[in-house]
Amino acid sequence: MATLFSSNILGFVRDRLMAQKLPAYLTDIYFNAFRLPDFIFTVFILGTVTTAFLPIFTKLQERSGQEAANRLASQVLANFAWLLLALTAILYLAMPNLAPLISPFAEPDRQLLLIQASRLLLLQPIIFSLSYLVGSILNARKYFLANSIAPLVYNLTIILFIYFGADRFGLAAIIYGVLAGAILHLAIQLPSLFASGFRLIWPVVTEAHSAGPLKEILALAWPRTLQLLLGQLVILYFARLAAGLPAGSVAALTYADNIQTVPTVIFGNSLALASFPYLAEAAVRIDVSLMKSRRLNPPQQEDSVAQFDF
Repeated sequence: MATLFSSNILGFVRDRLMAQKLPAYLTDIYFNAFRLPDFIFTVFILGTVTTAFLPIFTKLQERSGQEAANRLASQVLANFAWLLLALTAILYLAMPNLAPLISPFAEPDRQLLLIQASRLLLLQPIIFSLSYLVGSILNARKYFLANSIAPLVYNLTIILFIYFGADRFGLAAIIYGVLAGAILHLAIQLPSLFASGFRLIWPVVTEAHSAGPLKEILALAWPRTLQLLLGQLVILYFARLAAGLPAGSVAALTYADNIQTVPTVIFGNSLALASFPYLAEAAVRIDVSLMKSRRLNPPQQEDSVAQFDF
């Protein structure tokens, strides 16, 4: 919880620096450029990783061993990669038509900047999908530390890029800071991933006997995915409304949303993610009494936190 609190403090510092270094219209462009990358990551990846992957991965690990679990993770990783590459290619080509839907009132030069920024930021969900999958594997195997530090590294990287580069390079410094932060978010977890016993199984072949776990993941994921889809549509709607207001309105809306989610993230998400691996493990062992015990008295993990990157 301490690292999650620190990550949110860094998030405030990041937003404060951004508001100080960039004119209001550029902060609006930056946040609007995130809308479509965030949409594909949240809808297609986040729901699957946070709710469906970990319990199925844990079940396979308990019943069939580590190699079977590694094979499942490799299959999910490959499927994520193909899905995101396809979506990214489609959005990259369609961005000139999609950007006006997000910010319909922008002047032509600002629309062009929005298109360019959005195309660059399409790389972020690809990197984050890998990183969040790695984090889910680490949580399932009770390796919490690297996963808890990753958001700190992400926010700190963006802060450094803003502080040292925004005056000279403007919006580009922040965008490249986001991409560098996402890469480090993934990289800092890789040593723990391999220390946990994970090995990428390649080539990835979905055999008949291993298709079942993938179907189970999809079956578990769709309710959460539907909820996230509706939430993202609401966010896009309000962002479009804010785009028609004076410069800085989109940024103000985003800052307010970041602040109002802090209590839920620090207390709710950290407790949920710390307990989830143990509850999944208990469910596999069909130990109802242990599940109730974990739910009421979650394990005291000093370095167990939720990831929250806004």
